[in-house]
Formats: sequence, structure tokens, C-alpha cells
Amino acid sequence: MFKGQHQLPDFIAVILVYGIIFSEYYAFVFIFLPPFLNKHGSITYLIGIEFTIIFIFLNLAYIMIQYTKPGYPPKDLAKHYHERTLEDIKQRTKKMTEKINKHRQRRMQNHIELHDENDDEIVIKQFYYMVLAILFKHYNQFHTVLNVIIQNYQELIIVKNVINVY
Repeated sequence: MFKGQHQLPDFIAVILVYGIIFSEYYAFVFIFLPPFLNKHGSITYLIGIEFTIIFIFLNLAYIMIQYTKPGYPPKDLAKHYHERTLEDIKQRTKKMTEKINKHRQRRMQNHIELHDENDDEIVIKQFYYMVLAILFKHYNQFHTVLNVIIQNYQELIIVKNVINVY
């Protein structure tokens, strides 16, 4: 499909959205406002004008969305979203792993420079620090993945809300 072309289901969806918006406008202006006008007077005109402006902006917004991204949201939105989140998790985990490895190497070099390598106590301390560094690495990876999952869940809720609007 070229940009600007619609498949038949997309075209029907556009017509349905316009029908819903227009029917709500018609019901409000021609059914609700006249009895309200009898009771409340001139304030009704302001409400009618405000609702008409909202109606016009809704139509313009929908036209702009269909012009910039015809047929949005795409059918494979979930697939692209899932692939993107996996890439984000991999990148964040890789960055955290690099930071942890640099930190661990620095700590190990400091311990090796300060103490004699052949001393048994030093070997035990180095092993202890190595175990702590490994545990720290896995904790940070778990923490990073957990934060990414929470962020992705929040983004998923936003995407679902956007999809539900249309």
C-alpha cells in the first residue's frame, strides 16, 4: 500500500468514527440543548459554541492522524513493540554488565597491588570479593530487567489507551 491509500476495513473504520462523532454532536446540540435552553437561558449558547469547537477539533485531529499515519495503529504493533522492548532490555543489560565488569576489574587490581598474591589470606579475600562482585552483577541485572518490565507495562497501558481511543 502506498502512503495515503486505505484498505477497505480502514476506510470503514474512518466512516464509523466520523459517524459516532457526528451522532454525539447531533444528539447533544439538537436533543439535549433545546430543553436546557428553556431552563437556563443564554448560558446554553456558550455550551453549544464550546461543544461545536470541540467537535471541530476532534474532526481535525482525526483527519491529521489519518493523513500522517493512514490506518494507524498497524496490525503488527504488538510485534514491533515486543521486539523494541527486547532490544531495550538487551542494551540496558549490556551497559550495566560493562559497568559492573569495569568496577570489578578495578577492585581486583587494587587488591592485587596492595597485597602479596601468594598469601593465603589474600587469596581468600580475593575470592570473597569476587563472589560479592558476581552477586552484585546478578542483582543489578535483575533490578535492571525488573525496571524495564515495569516501564514496558506502563508503556503498554499507554498504547492500549491510545488504541482504545480509536
